[in-house]
Amino acid sequence: MAPSSNSGQPERSPGAADLGQLPEPVVKAIEAFTTAAKTRRIENITEAYQALKSSANGMGLQHLLPIADKVLGKSALSLIVAAFSHEKCFMCQNGMVACEACEDEDAHTQAKCEHCNSTGQASCEFCAGTGWVGNDVIPHELQHAVWKSRLKHTHKLLEKYARLYNRVFLDDLSRRAMNDPQRHLAIVETIRLASKLRALIQSHAVVNPEHAKHLDTAEQKLRACLTMLSWK
Repeated sequence: MAPSSNSGQPERSPGAADLGQLPEPVVKAIEAFTTAAKTRRIENITEAYQALKSSANGMGLQHLLPIADKVLGKSALSLIVAAFSHEKCFMCQNGMVACEACEDEDAHTQAKCEHCNSTGQASCEFCAGTGWVGNDVIPHELQHAVWKSRLKHTHKLLEKYARLYNRVFLDDLSRRAMNDPQRHLAIVETIRLASKLRALIQSHAVVNPEHAKHLDTAEQKLRACLTMLSWK
């Protein structure tokens, strides 16, 4: 038996009253979105959001999302922004692709490839090495929020990188064999992080010139680390 309120009427689940006032396609889209949200899978959430937009049929998302909040029990918009900000480029593996300049050459040639910094991999042209999907995939109304989310996350990555790859560790890695797994990983992570900073500097997320200058300085330091890691 459903629990009853003091009035003797059955209590409704959060957002039930709001859903009852909406067209059936919208109700189904909101329900599908809440189901997708529970999976916590990026592709499920982004697809469900696009379906929710399509179902709106003239209704503003500013009216639909608060209803989704009630049904979901938390901010639907925050979940959507997080999903798009972490959605990966479809054309590469975390920003990297096989280096065309050396992939068919022998190991000796690959170890001296200037195009890929001796990794056998190069930055993806589609995402510029960031591993992120482009603005052509992100809904226009979410782009600013998505880039802000990326900026916040990248600051955390930068702090983590600084803690891990200190001068002593970088010097140790640079003395190891070029095919050493940790050295290779450090090179790839350095390329990716530098690419993220460059993309953020060029985005609308960074409007303060001093902030942009700080990120540019950080990128240059990463490029210096890359030079140290890439050659014997």
